[in-house]
Amino acid sequence: MVFCLLAAIAGVATALTGERTGKRNLILAGKGIASAGFLVVAVSVWPAAPLPYAYWVLSALGLSFAGDLILVSPRGLLPGLIAFLLAHLAYVAGFLTLLPPAKWAVGIGAGVLLVSGVILAWLWPRLASLKAPVTLYVLVISTMLWGAGSVWRSSSIPGRPEWPIALAAALFYASDLFVARQVFVRRSLLNPAVGLPLYYAAQYLFAATAGR
Repeated sequence: MVFCLLAAIAGVATALTGERTGKRNLILAGKGIASAGFLVVAVSVWPAAPLPYAYWVLSALGLSFAGDLILVSPRGLLPGLIAFLLAHLAYVAGFLTLLPPAKWAVGIGAGVLLVSGVILAWLWPRLASLKAPVTLYVLVISTMLWGAGSVWRSSSIPGRPEWPIALAAALFYASDLFVARQVFVRRSLLNPAVGLPLYYAAQYLFAATAGR
């Protein structure tokens, strides 16, 4: 586990160096190392009798790994968006195995929807031909955050704290704000410098929950 965390730090540092210097090979190498780490974490904590949730988390991590590499390509925005959309759907499916949708917290859903609506309105004039896929993506990641928050609120499995799931989802959601800012608003080293650590913190937390 410690080795994976060190690899993540090294990978993020390498990717940020690539962002700063414009060298895509460094970005690819850094993201590849850091993203492989969260897959290793999930496998290393894999329980002897895994819940269905664990399989969905592993699927989401695998799709995220693919999305990380795809997005490095100059033409990777839409395919990468699709990969991450599927990853979020996998997380949602995992949350559904822990808590049926009828028990999801309406208040959390309303709050997430409000925030996402404001974000989408901010991005809307800049989305051009990507309005439909980005809107769909925002709806899916909002559902993911709603589900994670509801699982945490419900404490669906006695004796198992659910806060890592909610925290991971919130960090993932926040990291995507910086991705959106980088792609649609203003390119700046600040975006990956903040977004990448948030993203990998989220994914490593999610990976650790596979051992529940």
